[in-house]
Amino acid sequence: MIEMATGLWVALVFGVVPLAGCLFWNWNDIRYALPHYHRGSEGGGMLPPGYMGIPFLGEMLTFIWYFKIVRRPNDYITSKLRRYGSDGGLYRTHLFGSPSIIVFPPSAIKFVLQSDSNFLPEWPAAELVGVNALVSVEGDSHARVRNFVLRCINKPDALRRIALMVQPRVTASLKSWAQKGRILVHKEAKKVTFGNIGKFFAGFESDPVLDTLDELFKGLMNGIRSQPINFPGTAYHHALEVIHFIS
Repeated sequence: MIEMATGLWVALVFGVVPLAGCLFWNWNDIRYALPHYHRGSEGGGMLPPGYMGIPFLGEMLTFIWYFKIVRRPNDYITSKLRRYGSDGGLYRTHLFGSPSIIVFPPSAIKFVLQSDSNFLPEWPAAELVGVNALVSVEGDSHARVRNFVLRCINKPDALRRIALMVQPRVTASLKSWAQKGRILVHKEAKKVTFGNIGKFFAGFESDPVLDTLDELFKGLMNGIRSQPINFPGTAYHHALEVIHFIS
């Protein structure tokens, strides 16, 4: 009995556990990439090189490490180039809960951005930004909304009005910064920019109102950049609550 139990433990440790770990580590590649390889052998298209990560999370932990923790996003692409080479400049991965392709060469990026019918926008979620937002619509609707926005903010008369409107707040902020002596430029510049946007698009000038909107905006942006998991405590759920609060 002891020998049998020992044999079972050895088989478990040296057989089942490594196999389970290998399946776990490569599960997304097995689930998403393997069927494409089979179709590719029958004359279909092949997927680019890459790694799709573990179940559900994919490569999000690596993505967060480079983009949020060490704040060196270029190193994320560099790691792909170093591991898989620069031929083609396309890499498969799994981000934000979905299989994804990272596009690196400018020519490929241009092709994607100009092919509205082939690459439909799925991020950010329309539930957060609205179904008629510039980033949600496509085709003729996208062109119409984009032209409307450009006419509002990118014409000489519009730029002149914007400059006259933002000048008092910018001047006052510069004087305030000089009196403080030492400031956090990112924080102060963001505050001035947000105040000017609130005044231009909604007519808000009261600092308490703008501070409240700023906090709501932070919650919304955190939800847009997060996994779309609608569960209490998640950033996405909080962003939905922000939308319900302001609507």
